[in-house]
Amino acid sequence: MKPLSLCAVIFLLSMNSVAATLSLTTCLQPDIQAKIDLTADGDTLIVAKGDCTWNSILSLGTKSITLQGAGVGLTNITHNVSGSQVKLIEFTQGTTNGTRITGFSFLGGTYNRRFIGCNGSHQYTSAPMRIDNNRFISGTGSIQLDLFSCRGLVDHNIFYAVNNSELIHNWGPGFAGWSDDVTPGSTNALYVESNTFQNGSVGGWGTQSSIQSYDAARIVVRHNTFNGSQVDTHGGSNIGTRWFEFYENTFNTAYSSWEQSFDIRAGSGVIFNNHKTGVTNSLAIMLRYECRAGDAQYRVGEGIKRAHWSPVYIWGNDTSLPVAYSTGVECTSSSVTPGVNFITSNSAPANMKIQQKSTDTAGTTYIYSPFIYPYPLTANGMPDPSGSVLGVVLRAPTNLRML
Repeated sequence: MKPLSLCAVIFLLSMNSVAATLSLTTCLQPDIQAKIDLTADGDTLIVAKGDCTWNSILSLGTKSITLQGAGVGLTNITHNVSGSQVKLIEFTQGTTNGTRITGFSFLGGTYNRRFIGCNGSHQYTSAPMRIDNNRFISGTGSIQLDLFSCRGLVDHNIFYAVNNSELIHNWGPGFAGWSDDVTPGSTNALYVESNTFQNGSVGGWGTQSSIQSYDAARIVVRHNTFNGSQVDTHGGSNIGTRWFEFYENTFNTAYSSWEQSFDIRAGSGVIFNNHKTGVTNSLAIMLRYECRAGDAQYRVGEGIKRAHWSPVYIWGNDTSLPVAYSTGVECTSSSVTPGVNFITSNSAPANMKIQQKSTDTAGTTYIYSPFIYPYPLTANGMPDPSGSVLGVVLRAPTNLRML
């Protein structure tokens, strides 16, 4: 019997994991949900253009599929699901294949009507998801993405809202997240890059926080544009943000009453090479403690298991982004101290102190290296955490499996 050729072997192997592309002629929620129930991991479901109002949640469950609209302004979905803090689309990240949501305009968001909810693994080791090339529009204060330990990429979206909006809520695993190892520049985090955040209100401080992180969350925010909005990391009674990397973002601020671009209330990480146009604020990069119960917990610059100290490092930002910090007057909390909680410099320092792994000590240092930008993608448009920009996915023809 003649041995099979290499091409034949590849074809036979790929037939066992055929990824199908299915198309819908509608954007109605019941029709999409019925088709999702027939899909398998790796499939792509293309939703038709149109204007549809959804009155029920679309659940992807644990299926790792691509949900693809016809494009921004073409597939327009209005959130009309009743309830408190209800999501329009929900999914749980898988361990092998990633979930992707792309090509939609989402409308009708409010604080209680949130567009996408994601649940990931405790240690940020799920297969990375991707939410990209969408437009999110809320006419009132809102939360648009509600993400829980979600690893992956949020990119090339437009987020638009007004008045007291917190557009991305990034939640970590809570107490357990403070015992896990964290590696700077790792892909075991939520990456938010190349998005535009637009505050549509007429002015004033605090009208929009584009990204807020809690509960030992990890986040990388890079190459975004923030118009009239800020980025937060929380601490105190919510359990502090664990790790962040904020770099190469641009903040456009039109209002003199706007106080800060970064409100850092917990966590360790880096803030560098960010830019600012418009009004210059004296408190642009603010480091302080949470003004709520538990102020003394989860402070700025704390490391693994809350061992002191793993400082925040700040360098290379525009002069219109000056650093400010609490001296203990605010909230009657302990002082944030330069050289202890945070360290500033003109350029990236060598031998940066760190206590983010169980093997780190007070004398451990590192040299920071960011992950590749833009985040590399596989051939099917999914995040490639291996860093291989030439990622290739072998696929059998998509018409081999009938549904």
